[in-house]
Amino acid sequence: MSTTKIVFLALFFLFVSANTTQAFEYEYGSFFGGSENDYVHDIASSESGFYICGGTYSATLPGLFNGHQQSGNVNGYGDGFISFFNNENRQINATYFSGNHFETVRRIAVSPDGVIAGCNSMSFDIGNYYPAPEHLLFDSMIVKFKSELSEPLWAFYLYNTDYYDRIEDIVVDSDKIIVAYDVMTNLLETENNDPCPSEWCRNSVLLTLDNETGEQIHYRYMWDASITSISPIGNGDFLVAGVWEAGDSGLPVTLGAYDLTHSPHSAGFIALLDQDFGVQWLTYLGGTSINDDIRIVWHEESQSVIATISTSSWNLPVINSNWSPNTYNSYYDTYICALSSNGQELLWGGYLGGSADDKPFAISVDNNNNLVVGISTDSDDMPLISDQIFPAPIAGVEHGYLATINLLTKQIEQTTYLPGNSKSINNEIILRNSNITVAGYYREDDHLSFLTPTPYAIDTTFAGPREGFIISISDDNIVPNELPSFTTAMNSCRFSIEWNAPDPTAYQAFVTRGSQRLELPVVSNGQSCFAEEIMTASAQQVQSVYTVYNADQIQLFEHVLEPVMLPAQMTMDVYQDASSIYMQSAGFTADPTRITVYDLRGRSVFESGSNVSFVNDRPTHILNKSDISRIPSGTYFTVATFDNRRVIGKFQKLD
Repeated sequence: MSTTKIVFLALFFLFVSANTTQAFEYEYGSFFGGSENDYVHDIASSESGFYICGGTYSATLPGLFNGHQQSGNVNGYGDGFISFFNNENRQINATYFSGNHFETVRRIAVSPDGVIAGCNSMSFDIGNYYPAPEHLLFDSMIVKFKSELSEPLWAFYLYNTDYYDRIEDIVVDSDKIIVAYDVMTNLLETENNDPCPSEWCRNSVLLTLDNETGEQIHYRYMWDASITSISPIGNGDFLVAGVWEAGDSGLPVTLGAYDLTHSPHSAGFIALLDQDFGVQWLTYLGGTSINDDIRIVWHEESQSVIATISTSSWNLPVINSNWSPNTYNSYYDTYICALSSNGQELLWGGYLGGSADDKPFAISVDNNNNLVVGISTDSDDMPLISDQIFPAPIAGVEHGYLATINLLTKQIEQTTYLPGNSKSINNEIILRNSNITVAGYYREDDHLSFLTPTPYAIDTTFAGPREGFIISISDDNIVPNELPSFTTAMNSCRFSIEWNAPDPTAYQAFVTRGSQRLELPVVSNGQSCFAEEIMTASAQQVQSVYTVYNADQIQLFEHVLEPVMLPAQMTMDVYQDASSIYMQSAGFTADPTRITVYDLRGRSVFESGSNVSFVNDRPTHILNKSDISRIPSGTYFTVATFDNRRVIGKFQKLD
């Protein structure tokens, strides 16, 4: 799993004792599926919730499908889907990804202005729903949707691959999207017609796209290996990890790398690439036997690469890791380690597993320096150091298992089994709002150990034979998201909203009156955002609903301003300086106003048009003295007329 599937939701850190044994709490559990085979392949978090994606053979899926495609094609073939849930675990919207044959959505990532989906299609008509310059049968494709899933913004087809192909990972890194996928073909029209490393072996292909337009930046074959994980490091460069399957040639390991040799069976590898896919460093990772299922995450604070790998190698180093047991126990075990930022040194490492097979399926770092590891295990004796929130595992049934490891002490802090089967390739974890959320799918033969649906579950029954699931558990080590706090002010005809967020591009503000909805400009002073409206008299006499949305089009704020009936006649304060006469009244609105000056005998001596301005934060009409220079000195009345209302004041003109 990549770092872009993790959202760091806190602005501060909390100190947590390394010896805590507090238990997780079960917050939310739900099935997700219909009456046939249903698969949840991936999960990705946003500021306001999370998205799941996958494939279904069912005629209908639970929840609201009000997005781009509101129904699938019920024709015996599979459809893809994407579904969005808010931070209260309520499903908000969804879309199918469907043509006249087979589709699925394998990977998903979130950008500030949309959702990036990695899809597979075998339909002749898929280009009717997702147009792009080129579409062929048996396509893999990258589609960017609006955050609310209402329509696709662009689609990029990965061309006809003819044979096996699978999207392994997608991340959003600033203004570009990085995609890794495997192929078994030499037919790709890659950048500069790069040669295919091996026509009949798995080959890794890397692709970068412009986030806004979907235009190709780079598109290249890499190695006769499989890249399974991507993690940006923050400066445009990015880490990749994967598995080399002992092909005819080795990988281009760099001088001084931590591990220069590889197993004769299969070996993990980690590499740092620049923006043009140039190799900065590359090292193998693994022992003398089979090594597979590698995942990585960049840890900024320690400037290290943290990795998990499934291994049957007994001779990997156990160093500077302080949990117990910490030994190789079975045919497959999970090995967890950290490498230096130059790939030349093993900083710490150790085994985590039980007496049967254990394979890692996901990895994340929370915002309190804790590593969260997800493991698919056949072991019923995994290390347990805190009270369990789910029933004990059933012998012989594959289960999920979660552990948090303090990256400062290298000790395990919390653990739990997860109910039901957790196939390693079909599960991901995200960290959000003090929760760890896991998504995947169950098999029918795991019926004895399914989750128990919680209140508000979107789907409470297993209809099988395969069924998606979502599980969310609380983790007090994750500092919850602090949503912006909002304040409002009404100053005569100016209504303003302020909230404590620095970036105005991350928000939209609106005012709605009846069926009319107007967008308000959002500005910032570097610390807070502001939106305001100077209201006309007619606007003040109807109900106004002010709302603020984040970049995911999720409503964060609402304020209802009830109508105000203005009196037909009001008074105003009048003062002057050397050049102007200022007329101020709480009753002024933004309507075009007629200013009339009368003498004491009620005769009109001057008239002009005007609009409201703000002086000392008060609504004001300004009369230039040069405009009334011909009027004799004396006492005058000034009358501002707007929307059939009058505001009256008095001033003394001096020569």
